[in-house]
Amino acid sequence: MLEDTYGGEILSSEAPQKCKPDYEQLIAQASDRLAVNKALQHVIYEYTNFQRLRGKMAELMGELASEETWLNRRIDSLIAEQEKNNE
Repeated sequence: MLEDTYGGEILSSEAPQKCKPDYEQLIAQASDRLAVNKALQHVIYEYTNFQRLRGKMAELMGELASEETWLNRRIDSLIAEQEKNNE
């Protein structure tokens, strides 16, 4: 039979500390994703000879543009958080 009581005790009265994120690594990862995103956009435009996109290709380019915007904002927010935590 299992018992549902905890017999241990807390050894420290300090609250657990949160780990700080590695901002440099997070920024580098987001920058790498942004570089791949921009490369894909460029390849698509070259493939279509910079013509107007339609159908699935237009949907893909829209998704890439949305992700690019999100990644730019993510990088900016990570830099701001890093500066705030370093003060």
